[in-house]
Amino acid sequence: MGKKAKAGFNSPFRALRLPAAVRPVSPAKPVPTAPAPQDAGDDAAVFRAAMSGVRPLGADPARVEPAKRETSALPDDEQLAVLELESLVQGKGEFRVFEEEEDHSGLAAGASFALLARLKKGEFSWRRHLDLHGLHKDEAKVAVTEFVIKARKDGERAVLVITGRGRSSPDGVAVLRDILPRWLSRAPIRAHVLAFATARQVDGGAGAYYVLLRRPGVRPFGV
Repeated sequence: MGKKAKAGFNSPFRALRLPAAVRPVSPAKPVPTAPAPQDAGDDAAVFRAAMSGVRPLGADPARVEPAKRETSALPDDEQLAVLELESLVQGKGEFRVFEEEEDHSGLAAGASFALLARLKKGEFSWRRHLDLHGLHKDEAKVAVTEFVIKARKDGERAVLVITGRGRSSPDGVAVLRDILPRWLSRAPIRAHVLAFATARQVDGGAGAYYVLLRRPGVRPFGV
């Protein structure tokens, strides 16, 4: 006969023989629940509470106004259209522009080719000049416009505008030299110009232009 187990003997395998119904069970983890939807009235109440100390700005004389945005010195597209129309009315025709390699010239409608030939030969003496070296395109256009208008107002007959040949530009392109004939033959500068031509070598050659101005107080085609 086998021996009886002593009373109080703790067998580590006793739990293995227990039926599944009496085995210890781990407590179930709580299932998270979605928060209850917030009422729209609560949002309004929160907003009112947050804005309770806010007051509208009054006409405070000590308040400093922010700096205004600087306006461009160049006319916008609409202003250019009006100036171009006025220029056409004054000149009664298109400004004629001629290009031959580095030799550029232009002549206002009604002006003679004999006048342009004299300008090319340097027969019109000039006392004022404008050097555009180091200026960007927009800066140069403003400078040329102001220079031409003031020179004509002061009674100057001819002026010299130096554009350079673009040798010092990053891509080697003479941007100002190529675009100056367009500026001189279009509004607002064309109303003050009678003719222009590439300067002689002694005055800068292909890197400069003679500009013949209209006489102040004289009709467009007065010479």
